[in-house]
Parts: sequence; structure tokens; C-alpha cells
Amino acid sequence: MELYRKSTCIFYLIHINPISVYTSGEVALYESQELQAQGLLKESKKKLLKLLKKIEHLPFNPKQTFQIQVHYAFFTDDIKQEVKNKNIELIVMVAKNLNFLQRILFRPTVEKISYRTKIPFLVLHE
Repeated sequence: MELYRKSTCIFYLIHINPISVYTSGEVALYESQELQAQGLLKESKKKLLKLLKKIEHLPFNPKQTFQIQVHYAFFTDDIKQEVKNKNIELIVMVAKNLNFLQRILFRPTVEKISYRTKIPFLVLHE
């Protein structure tokens, strides 16, 4: 936020609950809309609201606003769509620490996004 202290900007805090895809390329069964709203999305929104409260205790800048969103979608597709729809100029992601075997079996999401976007990309570690 300090980087944009003199700029008028909107920070989008987005949490994506990814739709599972099996290694064979098949999509897991979609949860019903009711289960999504009551489960994953509700919990994610609580966590983002908690983060937003922490951010509000930082020095206030009237030029900066924050919006939170939670999604249940295919991760890379949703990121690309949000970048396009909101004219996002910088992506900041938090990378999970994966061990060697996890990196081999599950391609890190940060790596997928970094190859598929054309805008600046900042990675923070847990």
C-alpha cells in the first residue's frame, strides 16, 4: 500500500476457492449453490473481513479503497477474468510453502498464474 500512497486506487482482496480437477483432467462434481454459500464461501469471506479489519488499523489514506470478494471457480481462469474486468495492474499472491514431493505432484498455483498473465506479479511467502 505504501507503494501506491500517492495514487488513487482500489485494492481487491480476492479469495478463490478452486474447483477441484483430477489429474486425469476430469472436473470434480460441482457443489450445489446452497452448499457453496453456506460452506467455503462463507468461511473465506469471514477471513477476508478479519484481514480487512487489520488493514483498517494501518495509517489511513483516503485515496485507497478496499473491496473483498470470494469466488468458487477455476483458479487461473478466474484470475484472468478479474484482471480483465477490473483493469487490475498488479497481482500480489501469497505462495504456500511446498516440499519437494508436493511441488512434483501438484504444480504450484503461483507458478501457473505467473506464466499466464501479462501484468506485473508480486509473490509473498507464508
